[in-house]
Amino acid sequence: MAVVLARSAGAAGPLDQWTAISPLPSGSPLNGLVCANGQFVVAGDAGTILTSPDALAWFQQNPNLTNHNAGGNNRLSAVAYGNGQFVVVGAAYDSFGGFRSPLLLTSADGTNWMQHSVKAGVPLTDVAYGNGAFVTVGGGLQPGTNTYVGVILTSPDGVTWSRAFSTLATSAASYPTQLIYGDNQFVAVGYGGTVLTSPDGNAWTAQTSGTTDQLNAIAYGDHQFVALWTDWPPGGTLDSGILASSNGVTWVVRDLDTTNRLTGITFANNQFVAVGFAFAPNGFLDAILTSPDAITWKPQSLGTHAEPQGVAYGDARFVAVGGQGSVLVSGEVTTLNLALLPGGAIQGLIAGSSGQTNIVEVSTNLVDWTTLTNLVTTNGTASFTDVAAPGAQQRFYRAKTPPDPLSPKESIRIRCRLRNLLPSNKICRNHGSFGAL
Repeated sequence: MAVVLARSAGAAGPLDQWTAISPLPSGSPLNGLVCANGQFVVAGDAGTILTSPDALAWFQQNPNLTNHNAGGNNRLSAVAYGNGQFVVVGAAYDSFGGFRSPLLLTSADGTNWMQHSVKAGVPLTDVAYGNGAFVTVGGGLQPGTNTYVGVILTSPDGVTWSRAFSTLATSAASYPTQLIYGDNQFVAVGYGGTVLTSPDGNAWTAQTSGTTDQLNAIAYGDHQFVALWTDWPPGGTLDSGILASSNGVTWVVRDLDTTNRLTGITFANNQFVAVGFAFAPNGFLDAILTSPDAITWKPQSLGTHAEPQGVAYGDARFVAVGGQGSVLVSGEVTTLNLALLPGGAIQGLIAGSSGQTNIVEVSTNLVDWTTLTNLVTTNGTASFTDVAAPGAQQRFYRAKTPPDPLSPKESIRIRCRLRNLLPSNKICRNHGSFGAL
């Protein structure tokens, strides 16, 4: 069995195409987002919560915060989903930027929210769900002291929370601010190169990261954890890179040799997507970098000024949110999975945006293509079976969208070659815009 995938040199992929949503869904900075339970949910400053079924049409929700902060800011930093529940965390600040209290809200549908009291003593900056538990992290200066404190809280339901971990450092900030669940463990990162790991959110172990730089975000994918770091010495030049680890314990530091401040990262459809911004004479200039392996990174030329802070994937798109309520949306990403059925027939599953029409074509030589079937991805997926595949020496498949009547271009999504097929082999799983071999 062999599978060959190739991208045509002249074709623009979905990660090369980003669109700024206009008008902006909110005027407040947006900080974090998740796509779950059929919708995007975004958390931002001024108590902002936005929802969208497709990242194109947005709706502002009222979280009904009880400690409305006249002249201050109710900053909602992050959102997670698990066990049928959205959880948003953040902090309330006074008009001088001083910390007042942590904020924590839950919702079953993204529309109706309930605020809960939580004893953290510091701003909460991120939240994740895994292994049957929610975990939130945060830290900062304790009010009225010169002591930094970092905390980790856990909850089985997003409502009742208990403290699992706390750190104290009097000389410099060193505490967790971001976390992810992957490979059956939580990994938290933050200031001072902090890296902590836990199998359940309760027992935590400090790991050696190999850096004292600020770690801004973390993702898990391709069997590895990838964290973003920023180094900006006083009077020096800003530098950014990544930390990578296959197990959360042993980390490799890689310098991306960029002056972009990278602030958010996610992994989906075999791609890491990191977002951030650079300082430019006319303000911030957006930065988006993509990589299939966290080693080779491709910068995207946007020319926009959205100042993205967070990024997520859903409904066949990557979505980045940031300053002044900005939303950036990538082109649609379609995936094709092929599997061999008993008897030699090929079964294919296409996943993409709901309602998208796909033309599935087959070839024996990559030159002559015939239409196998036309499919619409109802609820985001569609399947087909090629009963003519048994006995074929080699067979190529591709799925593409119909040509735009206003443009001669076709968006070719996936192409796979199947040869010497063996029963029960999983044939192909990939994404992107693929062209001729």
